[in-house]
Amino acid sequence: MAAKSSSNTTATTSVDLATAKSIAEKSGVSSYLFTTTRTANAGDGISAISTSSSSDDSSDNASQNGNQPENHGGMMTSGDFTITGVNTTDNVSDFTSGKSTISKGDGITSETSDNSALISSDLASENSLSVGDTFTVTTTVDSTETSYTLTVIGIYDNSSTATTAQMMSNASNPQNNIYTRLKTTNTIKGETDKLDSAVYALSNPEKIDNFVKEVKSEIDTDTYFVTSNDEIYEQMLSPLNNISSIA
Repeated sequence: MAAKSSSNTTATTSVDLATAKSIAEKSGVSSYLFTTTRTANAGDGISAISTSSSSDDSSDNASQNGNQPENHGGMMTSGDFTITGVNTTDNVSDFTSGKSTISKGDGITSETSDNSALISSDLASENSLSVGDTFTVTTTVDSTETSYTLTVIGIYDNSSTATTAQMMSNASNPQNNIYTRLKTTNTIKGETDKLDSAVYALSNPEKIDNFVKEVKSEIDTDTYFVTSNDEIYEQMLSPLNNISSIA
């Protein structure tokens, strides 16, 4: 579930956290991922990994954003870092697919303390940061610049190769992605109890259509949209159907 974008502005309406949680409690939901993002600039103790500003071939890759947060409105992401707030990194696609693995310390969970950060190994190496070290990032909300101190609780390796589009700005570079708790990212955004998206996994994928219908009947579909993605399930099911036919 995600919020719909306005047709005449780049702004988006956030998903209400309470609504997302109520859906997560439905029968058949095996796991879920809540996400909220914000760009930030480097403060004390950290510098972003610099990326090329060249626009060569960018149009060929502009639609490829890997597993980074969406660049809403089609504008180039500004800032040094993307701060990605999640309820748990265990359900982030990069970690479930094996593209990212935690090499030191811990990931983000419901038990993680506020103002904790999980950073890439390249970013840690570039800044000589280890688990337990602190650094600051800054953001400007309502014309007020604020500094936030984050503590490194974990370091992850990321095998993803950045696309040309991602290399157009520091914040879009996967190595400059910093994971935190939802609450921490929302604090940095100047919001409370809001999400950019909520993704649910079902224990029985065959019930996905009923689940989507039920959710749509309970939310404001003028504000939110709900989509299903059962392509992977269908790909797994097809070989089994073929074996059944042969048998």
